[in-house]
Amino acid sequence: MPKASVVQKKDYESCPEGFSEISLTTKKWKTEYAGYGKVVYRQNMIFMTPKKARTPQSTHASLVLSKFDILSKNFDIVVDYKNETALRKQNPNPWEVFWLFFNYVPGAHNVKTTNYVVAKPNGIEMGRAAGLTDQAFIKTTEFPQAKFDEWHRLRVHKIDGALKIYFNEEFVFDIPANQIFTANGKLGLYSEDASVAVKRICLNSDIQLRR
Repeated sequence: MPKASVVQKKDYESCPEGFSEISLTTKKWKTEYAGYGKVVYRQNMIFMTPKKARTPQSTHASLVLSKFDILSKNFDIVVDYKNETALRKQNPNPWEVFWLFFNYVPGAHNVKTTNYVVAKPNGIEMGRAAGLTDQAFIKTTEFPQAKFDEWHRLRVHKIDGALKIYFNEEFVFDIPANQIFTANGKLGLYSEDASVAVKRICLNSDIQLRR
């Protein structure tokens, strides 16, 4: 039998042991913008569908932010999600999928600082974003890769400021503490030119939350 992507096709049914599940409702999350499309909270899931890009120059994105900050220096985040459909029908870009933001500090007029990790069809990318459009790449890898219409599990484990990134329960890479934003901040669920379903957010049991 060929080596199939068994892990990628797995439909994760619960949080890992020792984690607490955060409800995916408007009590814990707020839609910052829907990208001229829609963000739907239904059956304890979040569905993001920004407007379809009609030209190569246009782009649309949705952002949902937590109503809590993560105050702990150490944390462990698990997100179960699916990239359902690429909304740019001709030549979609590999980054037009789900992104996870963390240590997100919002500012006026959508100015922010945040770390991000995105699993793309051509590999995993980790970086920082600031202001309206400033972006700095920290690390990328060609594998593993995120497919459309499959459930994926993305994990960010922060220990004494340094990060360990996992995708579908496989270790991807480390990120040193001096390369990321460390301020207490929110979680962000972001979709760029793709319809995305998020069905579970898990945090380690000693996480500190603030409304």
